[in-house]
Amino acid sequence: MKISEIAKRAGVSIGTVDRVLHNRGRVSQENIDRIMAIVRESGYEPNQYARSLRQNREYVIGVMIPALGTEYGYWTQVAEGIERAGGELRTMQIRFVFSFFDRYDPASVAHAVGALAEQHADALIVAPLLGDEMRNAIASMPGIPYAFVDSSLPDMKPIADFSQNPMSAGVVAARLMYLLRPSARSVMTIQPHKKAFNGEMRARGFIGWMRDNADDVDVRQMHLDIREHLRASLEDLFSREGIPDGVFVVNDASHIIAGELVALGLKERIAVIGFDMVDDNRKALVDGHVDAIISQRPSDQAYEAAMTLYRLLVLGQRPDAVMGHTPIDIFIKENSME
Repeated sequence: MKISEIAKRAGVSIGTVDRVLHNRGRVSQENIDRIMAIVRESGYEPNQYARSLRQNREYVIGVMIPALGTEYGYWTQVAEGIERAGGELRTMQIRFVFSFFDRYDPASVAHAVGALAEQHADALIVAPLLGDEMRNAIASMPGIPYAFVDSSLPDMKPIADFSQNPMSAGVVAARLMYLLRPSARSVMTIQPHKKAFNGEMRARGFIGWMRDNADDVDVRQMHLDIREHLRASLEDLFSREGIPDGVFVVNDASHIIAGELVALGLKERIAVIGFDMVDDNRKALVDGHVDAIISQRPSDQAYEAAMTLYRLLVLGQRPDAVMGHTPIDIFIKENSME
């Protein structure tokens, strides 16, 4: 039996099992009894675990994501998952190092990976938002295992991929839109980041379902830079394409789009479905400016990526499968109020 299996059966962290097996740190008697009962039942020998710590050294896992203060706090949720894993692994020879990039500045990716190379990172957790730049960055550290969070790159071979399945999320968004606006004549997707693979796939999933199941609905895919002159851009878009009955914003900017629709007096006509449960989107849901939010559990993605790389580096355990898509949650006003 693996140390991770003991932790799972006991309902505790790997770190807690480690402290019990090595008689260090404070652990409740209830957890000690539960863990030791599993150890005795399975015939597990603690020195097997000691042997699995292959080298008496610290391992560095580099985390390469956009800056935490960007994108309405979304990346802070990713960091929280890393920190949760770090708390459980604080006695386990693992150190996490963050290096940030700016998705609007492709050159920043090279700087971010260079900083991790200087730290002699043994593995990487990466949000591969800029495809070509990320491919070059990962290629610059050959032989280093890496895991993806938030998004995927289909031609890459990570040791594990915990991103959310974007095509299926787009399908979920389309079905939600159909329920919200069953008599809709036109809907559109809005993508603030043109190069984002996950956003593109969410839009494709949405459009594909609509065309297969609601072929009388006109559905269009739009790219819209939200950084400046957004209201004027929306007015121009609607004057050219017509006012839609619903919009699907494929990332965490749905509260921004919805706020402009309110200011234009159009929100009552347009259903808004967005992505990612950041604080601003939660508030927009509660205020009635956004109708539904799909959440991809970024904290859980990051936690699972961190624990997978820990098990690979320290215990020599490769994941059973590369893809580990996290489930999604659907939020409306009634289950968003805290």
